[in-house]
Amino acid sequence: MGVVQKIIYAALLMGGLGITFGLILALVERRFRVETDPRVDQVEEVLPGLNCGACGQAGCRGAAEAIVAGAEVGLCPVGGAKVAAIIGELLGRAAQSGPVKKAVIRCRPDLKNPPIYQGIETCLGYQTLIGAAQGCAYGCIGLGDCVAVCPVGAISRDEEGRMQVNEELCTGCGLCVKACPRSVIALREEGEDLQLFCLNPGKGKEVLAVCNSGCIACGLCVKACPHGAIKLEGNLPVINYDLCQNCGACVRKCPKSCLEIKEYVAEKVS
Repeated sequence: MGVVQKIIYAALLMGGLGITFGLILALVERRFRVETDPRVDQVEEVLPGLNCGACGQAGCRGAAEAIVAGAEVGLCPVGGAKVAAIIGELLGRAAQSGPVKKAVIRCRPDLKNPPIYQGIETCLGYQTLIGAAQGCAYGCIGLGDCVAVCPVGAISRDEEGRMQVNEELCTGCGLCVKACPRSVIALREEGEDLQLFCLNPGKGKEVLAVCNSGCIACGLCVKACPHGAIKLEGNLPVINYDLCQNCGACVRKCPKSCLEIKEYVAEKVS
């Protein structure tokens, strides 16, 4: 057999094997195919497509499958009420009603000696390289990791360069909470209007050494509250929302303006 004939023979053999294996795979696929509910594709198309895992599922496909299987139509916290309403109409199921938690950044830093930092421009990078070596070890670093992960653009800087949350946009997905290396961000519920904007558990002198706006544990808020809704724990006020009436007495007495009545703002659905 000549060289050309050998090449032709080998080509025909490989081609034949390819066709054979292709037929076998097609038969196997047809035999073991799992029929997918077409509604899964429809729900997945409505979801944001971020595959962030905030819903606890393995991406948006997993969320779509769970919703079609019976999970709450508002399973996706990123999509919020708007997406839940669309999915509910698609599946003929009403979305569960109830307030959406809102992100709150519990620090308004006014550092006496702002740290000089040259490194990875992320909060995680700063925390890893600098940690508590400079400034307040409990405050907002302010390099915007929360901004980067927010899928709805609800977090930005205010005129003073501090991070703020637009509650009309916030869907309470919690991605910013997970991204903050200092746990400065929390999710608050409707009714939790009174907020403390300091997490430094140090005593007054220690706090004032690093920040002009930190809580000095003076206890004036506790004394001012006519409803007994505030007590000091670990040098920080703790609010009992079952007792708080949002009267503002504590806010007016706080010498460092650490307390504020921040009205809950519902998400815009349209």
